[in-house]
Amino acid sequence: MLSKDSDTTHTQILSRRAFLHTTGQAAALATLGTCPVLATVHKGRAVPNGKKIRVGIIGCGSVSWKYIPNLKARSYIDLVSCCDIIRPRAEQRAKDYQIPHVYGHIDEMLKGVDFDLLVNTTSMTEHYKINKIGLQAGKHVWSEKSLANSVRDGQELIDLAKKQTVGFWAAPCMVTSPQFEFMARTLAAGKLGRLAGARAFYGHNGHKWLWAPEFFKDGGGSLYDLGVYNITTLTGLLGPARRVTGLAGILHPEVTVTTHEGEKVKVEVNTDENAQLLIDHGHGVFSQIMTGFSLFDRAKPHDAMEKDKTTIEIFGDSGVMDLVGYDWGPVGVDLATEEDPQMKRWCTDTQGFEWQQGAAYVAKRLLTGERSLVTAEHALHCLEIMIACRESSKTGRHIDIRTTFDWPVIKA
Repeated sequence: MLSKDSDTTHTQILSRRAFLHTTGQAAALATLGTCPVLATVHKGRAVPNGKKIRVGIIGCGSVSWKYIPNLKARSYIDLVSCCDIIRPRAEQRAKDYQIPHVYGHIDEMLKGVDFDLLVNTTSMTEHYKINKIGLQAGKHVWSEKSLANSVRDGQELIDLAKKQTVGFWAAPCMVTSPQFEFMARTLAAGKLGRLAGARAFYGHNGHKWLWAPEFFKDGGGSLYDLGVYNITTLTGLLGPARRVTGLAGILHPEVTVTTHEGEKVKVEVNTDENAQLLIDHGHGVFSQIMTGFSLFDRAKPHDAMEKDKTTIEIFGDSGVMDLVGYDWGPVGVDLATEEDPQMKRWCTDTQGFEWQQGAAYVAKRLLTGERSLVTAEHALHCLEIMIACRESSKTGRHIDIRTTFDWPVIKA
């Protein structure tokens, strides 16, 4: 959604935050230590065939290894087909997970067995094209990050979904975790006092082990692959960005990747593998994100279960709150305030949250008509922020952000 008046939008956000601070949110946190149950408010269009959502997944590479078991585990989902331009790869997924129909091209897939929800786990550069084809065919679409490679293309997809009266959503889905809700309600209750800002980290030394050339090419990069998680979480907690300042660079002009098939490929890096991002959320609230493919991390790559690893810190003038674990794999929330200055850990129950649950999450909402906490508008906003970070790095200027999304994500 494009914001016509940035000042008006952020005045409304500040007013909404003030309203939340004074309308009973403190009572909602009276039982700190338990993770609140995610609440859904608004109704949406449910899938007409009722009992099960029929899902077709396109893109049977590494991400599908996580998505397919998650989808298969849901009693309300019928995974009817899979598709990949490397057909043997799709055939292997079908064999491994008892998927009855296999296709080698999306056109073939759309002419085949009918389904309700297209799950797009193709490479990042292909998302816009596949999403558009799916929406034009009248399918609900869940897209892996990012939904498109430009703000214009992303907005086109959102408008197309509305025209077709179908659902459209994009990863990541951290706003559905119990830890995100706990943090959002803690902020809304004013537990940290006057909010000042936050800092976040998600990086690794992936230039040594990432397996696909696309990570280092246009449409990829550390912002799109890693930083997007922190950007989604921090805008979800602190509100839409007003403007951004960024630095994005290349430390290794050439890398060698070893594909899943064992092929070694030399890649000329032409997008960011090291980035720093500063977000102005308005009214003196700032956040900072560090991300990259050339950052040694003391945890093993993608090990979210290191119990004392803090990846996000949020500061106010009377409290501090830390997310323990990655936002895509949270294990708890640490909180200290003026009233209780000893740092204590809360919300250690993940309630089964997984970063790959987004498609199953929206499928359930198609059945129930419940409001989704994940929206394409939020994904588009994060995309604009990432593009602006790169533009800021090139020009040395602050970049104003025009898109916005429905916020707060967690309603009162």
